[in-house]
Amino acid sequence: GASFDSAERPDPLRCHPDTRQVVRTHFISSGDKRSLDLLQWLFGWAGTGKSAIAQTVAEFFSTKDRLAGSFFFFRASSDRNTIQKIVPSLAYQLSFPVPGAGDYLRFIVSRDATIFDGA
Repeated sequence: GASFDSAERPDPLRCHPDTRQVVRTHFISSGDKRSLDLLQWLFGWAGTGKSAIAQTVAEFFSTKDRLAGSFFFFRASSDRNTIQKIVPSLAYQLSFPVPGAGDYLRFIVSRDATIFDGA
């Protein structure tokens, strides 16, 4: 339920085309560098538009088949209000667009099924 296109997020916030242009441009131009080691982390005070920016940028890269994964926190959801679900959620999402990632993840989990338990 934490990915940008999850059905659990039926009406996600988006940026108006004329707002947050500098921030959106920064994230999009950084993501266009095609670096496999690139991770974008957006942070700020509550209510400043982080989710709208992240949703807009995620949708942009998804339409270009360049989004490896996304995670949206949500305070009212027990599955999305702590960091414990980030790694398994992103690992699952990465297993599709990254060649070989799914096979590697299955191998790792077969060796230690508790890897995502937080133990």
